[in-house]
Amino acid sequence: MTLLDDAKLVLDYAVRVSALPTAVLETLAHAIDDGEKAVAENRPLDKVALSLALNKSVRFIAPVSLMDLREGRSPFADDESSRRRVKWQRYGLCSLAVAFVVSIAYNSHELHREQESLANVQQFLAAHASDRLTSVRKLAQFEGLFVEPDPRYKFDERRYDQYHQGIRELRNLSDEYGANATQLRLAAEPTIDRFLNGVLTAFGPRGGNPVGESAFAAAPPPQPAARGKEAPAPDFCDKDYVAKMGSGNYPPWLKFVMSDYIDQYCFVTKVNLSPDAFFYPNNYPYMHAIRERIAMQTAWILPILYGALGATIFLMRSLQNPYTPNFSFWQALLRIVLGGVAGLVIGWFWPAATADNATLDRFSSIPFALAFLTGFSIDILFSLLDRFTASFSQSPERSGGAPKEQPKPS
Repeated sequence: MTLLDDAKLVLDYAVRVSALPTAVLETLAHAIDDGEKAVAENRPLDKVALSLALNKSVRFIAPVSLMDLREGRSPFADDESSRRRVKWQRYGLCSLAVAFVVSIAYNSHELHREQESLANVQQFLAAHASDRLTSVRKLAQFEGLFVEPDPRYKFDERRYDQYHQGIRELRNLSDEYGANATQLRLAAEPTIDRFLNGVLTAFGPRGGNPVGESAFAAAPPPQPAARGKEAPAPDFCDKDYVAKMGSGNYPPWLKFVMSDYIDQYCFVTKVNLSPDAFFYPNNYPYMHAIRERIAMQTAWILPILYGALGATIFLMRSLQNPYTPNFSFWQALLRIVLGGVAGLVIGWFWPAATADNATLDRFSSIPFALAFLTGFSIDILFSLLDRFTASFSQSPERSGGAPKEQPKPS
């Protein structure tokens, strides 16, 4: 492609967007006319005049460059291949933006569930259910509330009401633990398991896996066939069984510990409380798994998705702007990847999320919004990085600190 063809490309684009001042436009048009006359008359081109006119004109058509016009990336390209490419670019970017939005919505919903599960379990642990259980049992067992009252003394209604209030609080804690434990175990499952379990629950046959039961849980082992009459389960609260348990050759203090534990267990079961809430609340493996997933989502997955979404929106906006050049597939892919990396970099500069629900709610939206903005205007981030790098690589003369002359040895 000759210099004259380049000038024609610039003039054709500049006239359509009204980018050139009148004086520059006239200079470029006259230079092109003189060049065409020289070609028609078989005379040499005035390359100096044409180059000067072209150099002045290219500055006004930015961000479109002469290379974009040469490669056919002009917004006004009307050939069949350009129209087909732009059409598929629009379809692809719209589909990609929808996919990013759905992924962000799903991960944000899962993050909210995980935060809520951790907060509920921590609230249950802060209630000290075992201490409350001991206080209520002590009121019933050791303080004579349910011992046959002495007719010389009046029945203590205040302690009776206090006992039933404690039972209500323990029952509420027991119910909350059951709901929180189920929610915590569901939140700790792998993401793909939860997703497919939700799909199977929503679209599977009626009577399938109930909500809250993993679709990938192992089937229960087959029960052996009953042989004869099974022995009844022992009653831990029976006096004879307790006496048999304490008849061993144990130290007195250990017998007292065993008796106290059995009394605690019997009290829980006889007042219709859940033993799991007071004896087996081992939720720390689930809490550890959820904390790791929250850290992964807040520091890696969501910042990358927000940055890539910002880059996709930028490309969609550029595709509709006649003042910006069209782009190829690899340019769009590179822009989206850089947007995801820029969002990840923003996540690195933000403090890591903790298990505190209030802290997570306070900090979750700010780094994600910054990741989206950085992915949209990625040039700002890289210009800042370039300035930061240049500030450490300047020569002493440019930084104003000329090296001092060393004293000559005498």
